[in-house]
Amino acid sequence: MSLEEFFLSIPKREELTNADFIKYFVYYFQADKEYIMPIDIKNAFLELDLIPYSNINQYLSKHSTGKDAMFIKKEKKGYKLVRVEKELIKEQLNYEETMKVSTDLFDINVIKSIPNTPFYLWKISEQMCACYDKKLYTACFAMMRKLVETLIIECYEKNKLQKDIIGEDGNYFSLSTLIDKYVNCNIMNASKNLKESFKNIKYFGDLSVHNRKFFAKKDDIDKLKNSLRQSVQEIILNIDYPNWNNEIKS
Repeated sequence: MSLEEFFLSIPKREELTNADFIKYFVYYFQADKEYIMPIDIKNAFLELDLIPYSNINQYLSKHSTGKDAMFIKKEKKGYKLVRVEKELIKEQLNYEETMKVSTDLFDINVIKSIPNTPFYLWKISEQMCACYDKKLYTACFAMMRKLVETLIIECYEKNKLQKDIIGEDGNYFSLSTLIDKYVNCNIMNASKNLKESFKNIKYFGDLSVHNRKFFAKKDDIDKLKNSLRQSVQEIILNIDYPNWNNEIKS
């Protein structure tokens, strides 16, 4: 699990202080090593674009003594959570075990390998692949449809054109309109493969979501696998997440 995924699983994190996050970061890093150094905690704050607690070393040391100690300190090795605190945090966290999915449908590293791709894209892709692995093909098409819709919206937002895909009611247009606008937008420069791929995904996705008598088959999806991967790669490169996030941060 990435640090971003873990952070999003912390309950009521918007109510926590920077000091409160320290014990969670110690818990996170203890999955890979027994003792954690203050620099590990500082780097976690920085990776998440959070302002680091002013004196992490002092905080860890202060809370490593007394009957209410949260940490155990070992000279030159660092700190670890006491057993009771570790079990309390485990109970609080609301994340699911990371899904193990195959690449039979789609290699989600196509998304994860691009720096700064958002967490929710990973989850959509994971669930899409998990549905395929479990032979839940109708559900797989529903997640595929969601992925296409999300990527189109992200692309318009990156290009600061979201007003072009929002109706008078303030909501984004239906997927049919989103696809039509995307493939006909000169700025997006959509390839022929993407046009065909997205329209086919929408067709089967709509049947899967809206037609109570339709149940997708493996063959329905297998015909679209290659074009799906190519189209997702194309639109993700168009979104250009690394530079988009840098623009936002600056």
